[in-house]
Amino acid sequence: MNNSNNKNVFKVIGIGGTGRRIINNIIDNNIEIDSLFIDTDLRDIELSNATEKLYIHTNKELNELTGLELSLLSLDDKKQIVNFSKNCDLVFIVCNSSGNTSTSLVSAIKEILKGENILTLGICIKDFYSTDSNKINNTKKCIKELYDFTNSLIVISNEKALSYFNVDEPNIEVINYVNDVVSSIVAVIDEVANSKGLINVDFNDIKLIIKNSGLSMVSEGISIGDEKPSEAAKKAVTSPLVEISVRNIKSAIIQISSSIDLSMDDVYDIVNEIRNQIGEDVDIIIGTSFCGTDDNMKKIKVNVIASFDEECVENSNLLDYIINN
Repeated sequence: MNNSNNKNVFKVIGIGGTGRRIINNIIDNNIEIDSLFIDTDLRDIELSNATEKLYIHTNKELNELTGLELSLLSLDDKKQIVNFSKNCDLVFIVCNSSGNTSTSLVSAIKEILKGENILTLGICIKDFYSTDSNKINNTKKCIKELYDFTNSLIVISNEKALSYFNVDEPNIEVINYVNDVVSSIVAVIDEVANSKGLINVDFNDIKLIIKNSGLSMVSEGISIGDEKPSEAAKKAVTSPLVEISVRNIKSAIIQISSSIDLSMDDVYDIVNEIRNQIGEDVDIIIGTSFCGTDDNMKKIKVNVIASFDEECVENSNLLDYIINN
């Protein structure tokens, strides 16, 4: 992507099989974003539709990989990762928490991009509950590495996503749903940063939220037809996928998109509903835009980009809660 039209440029680095599936999902959903897929498995490399691919050859068994060994990549490998990550406004780092490959490659990328002054948002998929000690240790290490490495981190739990499904449905349905959720996070940030409307949100506001928080939340809610506008707001901030109480949110951007002209009462109802959920003292920035629709049905979409209070995260050991819950 080029920036000749003053569009904010975002990129995504996908790691391991989960990273491959999510990048392919992003592309399938026509989200225009450059992508780099990194893996130690040639089969996944061949299945990836990413803009760029990087195969890390190793003679080690997966359970023998360590971040230190994988950080000793070839000079060309390191250059490719650094060059890909430059000349953009934000890089998404996407992976699963429990795999040996993801955990090791996150450690390597952390070392490679250290000191490059690149704004990063980590999105980590926490796998289904397991008693496997290796998976548990990988999850702890991977999430902590991403938390330390990225400017902000979003953790999404496959286990929590099960609440959307019947118990007899296959896990692949849950995985596909989570892939869609991650794709929507990328789409929401792109939409809020680049949409043009009556009240535009400056990307610097998004940048501040990502840069100054340890943990973030990105979500959307939609009301259609006769549903009240506040219903879209409620859906946006009450997802069971959010690991931490929204009462810990410090600041938020609310982007309201509508297929009809919004009244000030509609905007008030939306913002008031969100304040009821997250608290009165949260700093809120509001943006509005028009979203087209294929029919004449009234549609309102509320996007929320929020940061959690970092001091609260640290003092309440919320990161450990997310890892172990």
